[in-house]
Amino acid sequence: MSPINLDRIQSWIDQGRIDTSKPITMKELNKSRCLHGVKRHGVKLLGRNADQLTSAIHIVVSRASATAIARIEALGGSVTTRFYSPTSLKRVLKGDSHPIISLQADAALIERGATYKAPQGLIAPSVIESLKAAQANPDTPVEVRHAALRAVMAQVGQRYRFRLPDATARKDIEYYRDPVHRGYLMHTVKDGESPSLFFKMPGEARDRKGQTARRAAAKASAENRLF
Repeated sequence: MSPINLDRIQSWIDQGRIDTSKPITMKELNKSRCLHGVKRHGVKLLGRNADQLTSAIHIVVSRASATAIARIEALGGSVTTRFYSPTSLKRVLKGDSHPIISLQADAALIERGATYKAPQGLIAPSVIESLKAAQANPDTPVEVRHAALRAVMAQVGQRYRFRLPDATARKDIEYYRDPVHRGYLMHTVKDGESPSLFFKMPGEARDRKGQTARRAAAKASAENRLF
């Protein structure tokens, strides 16, 4: 990954080379030459000379250290870590893919990303409100949620050629589900659950053992039948 430190970001802000009124992504870091190229696994935000950062920023990167996260949030900013494949990195840097919005992003992240490079808003406010309402209510039918998300992606697709992919490998999914890492998938973790995909509630584990025992008994009974 390409490392970037908070003191360097603040230096670029002071020079007027980075705009803090909009989300900062690897595209801005690369275009402003704050980074000299982005490696195939993305950008990692580090906290060297963290006290030199004095501006509230909203930044989206691949990884972020605990020191960097703490300093940015202390100033009223936010850090979001999200998945990028090697191919999607190239598309983001070329402007062919949106650097933030994807199918599994939550409504808050999509709303923040809607202002990216679009003074009038990339997505209509009514579409964002529909998505927020659909995601906020757990009883919302799946069809309604999908329809709201399709409306969002349709408007994003009018400006960008390629859709930004989401994490598919277990290791990546678990990393971005972890609130400690400020992952963009942490909204998928329910209260009392772990970011691990192997996590099961205690009751679910007992029920699964009972189901296994019943299936084994049914199979043994079937094998003992004469007809």
